[in-house]
Amino acid sequence: MSATFVDPSRCNRGYTSDVDGSKSGLIAAGSDVVTVQRALGHGSASVTLNTYGLLWPDANERTRQAARELYAQSVAYRRGKIWH
Repeated sequence: MSATFVDPSRCNRGYTSDVDGSKSGLIAAGSDVVTVQRALGHGSASVTLNTYGLLWPDANERTRQAARELYAQSVAYRRGKIWH
């Protein structure tokens, strides 16, 4: 799965450093809420979701990403570029 980085301005608090940017990287890489919560030291998943919830892709974005990946695999297969 390829990660798509989300514009930090979608978050409900401002980003002030590269460290903050790495948080969105964890989310973009597919980390679940509890994993990010623990990495950030938040007391609960709700704190993480209230702060960074807008950075997780919604069902529509996941569907679009899956369709892009399936299309790319189909094109690569037809061109003989997939090795199993």
